[in-house]
Amino acid sequence: MAPSPTLNKPTTPEGLNAALSRISNYVKPRKKRLLIAEDNEAERFGVTELLSHPDIEIESADTGRAALDKLRTGGSTAWCSTCACPI
Repeated sequence: MAPSPTLNKPTTPEGLNAALSRISNYVKPRKKRLLIAEDNEAERFGVTELLSHPDIEIESADTGRAALDKLRTGGSTAWCSTCACPI
């Protein structure tokens, strides 16, 4: 892993502003995309409600095939599924 940039003392106001900008960008929330594959509508709703959060965009699929199609198009950060979700 590459060493992280550091500030040497004394620094300039521009160097301090650049470092603070890097820190601000690092801690900024990033939107995640979650794919839920569940054939039971009530359970799919429950999992969606349980995992809902402002920085998570949830997409769902009711079959394994639909989930695989959505995964192939990309964009999901993570996915969860029941073991028995039908194809």
